Parts: sequence; structure tokens; C-alpha cells
Amino acid sequence: MKKVLMMIIAIVAMISIAGCSKKDDTIVLHLSYGDREGVYEGEMVDGVPNGTGKFTTQNEAGEQWIYEGGFVDGHFEGEGTTTWTASGHFETGTYENDNLIPMSKEETEKAFKNSEKYAGHLVEVTGKVNYIYDVTDEYTILGMFCDPENYDKDVFVAIYGDDIDIGKDDYLKATAIIMNDKEFKAFGYYSNDMAVKVKEWEVMDYISAMSPTIKAKDVNLSQDQLGYTITIQKVEFADNETRIYMSMSNNGAAKFSCYKWNMIISQNGRQLEYKENWIAEYPELNDNLLPGNSTEGIMTFDAIDKDAPFTLTIEAYSDDWHEDVEDYVFDIE
Repeated sequence: MKKVLMMIIAIVAMISIAGCSKKDDTIVLHLSYGDREGVYEGEMVDGVPNGTGKFTTQNEAGEQWIYEGGFVDGHFEGEGTTTWTASGHFETGTYENDNLIPMSKEETEKAFKNSEKYAGHLVEVTGKVNYIYDVTDEYTILGMFCDPENYDKDVFVAIYGDDIDIGKDDYLKATAIIMNDKEFKAFGYYSNDMAVKVKEWEVMDYISAMSPTIKAKDVNLSQDQLGYTITIQKVEFADNETRIYMSMSNNGAAKFSCYKWNMIISQNGRQLEYKENWIAEYPELNDNLLPGNSTEGIMTFDAIDKDAPFTLTIEAYSDDWHEDVEDYVFDIE
């Protein structure tokens, strides 16, 4: 009987050590952004939160907040939700090392179609500001198109702070929490589009925001005929386009004409003509260049293979019909 009792006590002790569940224990978690003291309820291993649990604490202002979800070695890890008790504001999704991470691009696409379903999730959105709705000492409200070329994926954006320097037509990248319908309507607006409250933001140029360079090549090739010089300075490859930086100089005797519509890329048996990117507002070449002048611009084409050579053929003219100007042909390795 004594041996049986000792075995039962040993088993109970093992269960207590391995696991698994404690209630109303004050604990200090060494989170990635600082130590937090609070009350923990949930699964533990060797006295450390592991598994599923609930941690209640407060911020420096004394506002209570609660995290419920996955824990790994005392850190928020996996699916979880953080709720601020007083305001009812919540953030939910996947946590890594105590921080909520943004949804994937695929999930974000779904959120554009049904944002209420994804309320509380962290999202990264980038687009062109098309409207400034309201500016107060507390926040700035604006709208932006995440697909500005098609005037699509409209997002209602709330940025808190009293010194927000963002204007119409700026490109904005924001890391933000998707609002629920009630939060959105509290601003006095109504829309079926996505609404977000910004945590971090950055004003960007068009290329960085909408057409990031995935590979660039300095070319610096020049060709001259009769004093008419064309130089290919650089090529940038992006997922949605190819950008060719070029310049022209007229040190000849007549007006020199070179039209963007007469530029062709040839690669792997495929021929691509100039394709204007009107929304980017890139600098344009002067089509008709008088003697003594020069010009620079960015020519755009559909995306090509960034790792394969290609040929750029440019048809140009002199206003003096006695001057025979042949095509400028650049082989770019």
C-alpha cells in the first residue's frame, strides 16, 4: 500500500512539472520589446508558458491589455489575439517573437474583397494617395488606390499624429490594422472598401512603391552619327516593366528627331515596342532636338527576362534629308 501511494505521488508530481496548466499566477515575461509583469493562465513547461495561454498585463499608461493564444518558451508565437480592455480594440493573427506579423499577399488580396472578415489583422498596403478627407490635431484621414493604374483597391487610411506630411498624389506604404465596420463608421464615413489604422508609414517614390527594381545594369553605351549621339545609361528590370535610362545630344547641323514609338526591344525571338507608363510620370526625352541641345528620359517596355541579353533598336532622323541616319542598334549583354 505504501509503495502504491508513493507511485501516485510521483505521477502527480510529474504531471505538475510537465504541465500543464496554472491559473492566476503572477509572472514576468521577457518579451522582445521589454519585460512585462502580469497574470498568466494556461499551459506551462518547467514554469515557462508553452502551448496555449492567456496573459493579462498593462502598458506604461496603466491601460490593461490581454494576449490569448500560442506561447513558445515564454514568447507570443503562433495564432493569437491582443485586446485592450478599456477601448475594446483588438489585434489578431500570427505572432512571431511577440510581434504580430503582416498577412501574406494572398491573404491581403482576400481582405480587399471582404475586409470585415479580416478585422484586427495586420496588413501591409502600398498605393497612391487620391484624396485627403480630414486633418485634425489627432489624426489624418486619407484615401489611396493600391492599384492606381486601374483606380482599384481603394483603402481608407487613418494615421494618428499631429504632424503628418502627406499630400495628394504621394505614394504611401503603410503597416496597419484592418478596422471593423464599427470602428470605421466612428470616423463618420461609410464605404465597402478596406479601412485601416496605421502603425507605421513611409512616403515613397513611384518606383519604390509600385514597381520595385529587381535587377539593375549600368550600360553606358553611346553611338554617334554625324554629331547625333544616343547613350543608353542604365537598364532596370521590374516585375511589371523594363526601364531604359537614356540620353540624346545634338552636336550636328540639323534638328534631330527620335520618337519613343520607334524604339523596339528584341529578346529570345520576342519583339516589344515602347509602352507608356503614364501614371509613373517618368522624365521624357525631347522628341525633336535642336542643334546644341541635349535631353534625358526613361523609356518603358513590358517586363523582359532580366538574365538574358537583348537588343534595343532606335529609329532616328535628321531634318536635313541629305544626311543619312541609320538605326541605332544596342546589343545589351
